[in-house]
Amino acid sequence: MSRIRLYPIDENVVGGDKMIGTNVNNGRTKNFSVSKMVQYINESSSIDTQTLRYKFQFLEPGDTLELGTLSFDPPQGKVVNFSDVSKIVLSEASLKYVSQGTPTNVSSFYSAIIGSQVLISNTNDISKFGVYDWDSSVPSGNPKFYDIGLTLVSGEGQLEKDEEYFISLLRWNPSGTGGDKTFVFTQGVPIYQWDITHDLNKFPAVTAVNSFNEEVFGKVDYINKNRVTITFAAPFSGQAYCN
Repeated sequence: MSRIRLYPIDENVVGGDKMIGTNVNNGRTKNFSVSKMVQYINESSSIDTQTLRYKFQFLEPGDTLELGTLSFDPPQGKVVNFSDVSKIVLSEASLKYVSQGTPTNVSSFYSAIIGSQVLISNTNDISKFGVYDWDSSVPSGNPKFYDIGLTLVSGEGQLEKDEEYFISLLRWNPSGTGGDKTFVFTQGVPIYQWDITHDLNKFPAVTAVNSFNEEVFGKVDYINKNRVTITFAAPFSGQAYCN
């Protein structure tokens, strides 16, 4: 039997090349492909331990949300333009923790960066990206998931089903963790009364604007520290800023 140290060195490594190792579950010697090793390192963030990496999950009827994913509620399609994104559903754990079997909850970071600016980019193609203001983070209707409100700054390309994406902090607004929190509410359908759950844990100042970004005045009622309604003389759509 030849000694491993005497084997010739391959200077041209490709994804299909094999490495020999031991399976941790049964102790047996196995072959491992280079491409699968790279995939594991990427998904587990074994080198860059701070990576926030998520898979875009398109929900078919009957599907269950998976940890380590970003998605849309309601589903917007298997391909979504970055320029059309204003809200995502984000797992409380990134792929790093899911792949390691210890899905640590990192959602406190989602709240800490409210008011900051982020980059969402395809892990294999940086030319597919969206830059957004990170407006809000509130628990979703699904346990272990959060609704993230976003405002587009710039974007190119599309999110694609089963592709993976990094979330990177571009500019941090430290007031997002303190008393100067902001929540941006979008009302897409014209109605008389907007019911806003902002989860800021305070009675915020509220400003409403129409689709032309013109201020519109209405009657503001504070239901509690996390919910407010605005009643207008006529139905319209637009946005409300809670500060």
